[in-house]
Amino acid sequence: FFAPLSLLQMLLFVLLLLMIGEGRSDTAGIGDFFHARMKAKDCGSKDDTGECVGFAETLLALEVASERPIPLQHALDALTILTQQYEYAERPQLALASTLAYIALAPDDEPAREAKKRLEEINGPYDEQEVENVYDCPTSDICEQNIALWRLDEWIVQEGGWISGHMVHLGKAIGSGVVAATDIPPGATLVKVPKHLHFTTDLDRFGLSIPDLVRLLRLNPLDTKTTASVGQIAMALNFLHAYADPFFDPFFNSIPDDVVEAIPLMWAKEEVELLGRVSQTLGQVTIGMNNFDRWCFSVLLPHMREQWDPEVLTEDMWLWALTFVRSRGVGEHRPVETWAV
Repeated sequence: FFAPLSLLQMLLFVLLLLMIGEGRSDTAGIGDFFHARMKAKDCGSKDDTGECVGFAETLLALEVASERPIPLQHALDALTILTQQYEYAERPQLALASTLAYIALAPDDEPAREAKKRLEEINGPYDEQEVENVYDCPTSDICEQNIALWRLDEWIVQEGGWISGHMVHLGKAIGSGVVAATDIPPGATLVKVPKHLHFTTDLDRFGLSIPDLVRLLRLNPLDTKTTASVGQIAMALNFLHAYADPFFDPFFNSIPDDVVEAIPLMWAKEEVELLGRVSQTLGQVTIGMNNFDRWCFSVLLPHMREQWDPEVLTEDMWLWALTFVRSRGVGEHRPVETWAV
């Protein structure tokens, strides 16, 4: 049926597998990372800031999201920590749920069976069909962020991208970021994102060009701030266009809800007035930019009506998209044609 492989062919095949393995850390590798983070913390105390529960819930949720089992010991360690922390947090029903999940994996574990009896006395009668699911991030925003970021990475790879095993996206109590999973050699490539996933300043779909936008918004093309303003506005238009497309859901689902709430441009009028009392300059700049952004929305509205449904095409969504683009500091030092998120 198949000709036997030569030694050279076998070596090349093994090399190819190793190269693929270096490119994207698999679920087991990411699970090892979260397990190590969890074990490195004092997760048996009452002083958890949320990370112990976050990492433990992530380990369990990762098994469901990836449809690939995590190591048994990882699951048992996570469930042990969750039982302790749920009890500390006075969540006896969740503590019972994690204990039952532990017994399902280790039915002969006597301490777990004793804990089950004790928690059953606290909880009273219960229906096993209604026990809370500890494999679905029941309490932790960190867990939800970690799983959303994992799905983002999977989506990038599925679309032809590449993510190094040197890095892991990590959800945190104050947002999300990227951390090193291993030592990173100088000059190493960490991620490659296919061009069809980029958000750019291309305005063809809106029947506009960059010069059109400059004229439409009555900006001075000789003003050094115009390039930044126009590029950010063009990027925000495409950002909203992508937001309305379910194809980009893995990206937008990975953005924390409060990602731009701390930025003055998103503050309520009363909050901006308080800012003005602290710094008159900051208050005036914020009010001026906010008025300009709202005016831009009214001018651009006719060019956007055919692109989205009314739920997306709101002034609040426009301000959110523009503030997000600005807050990333996208491309202010480069020609607008090269900008991408």
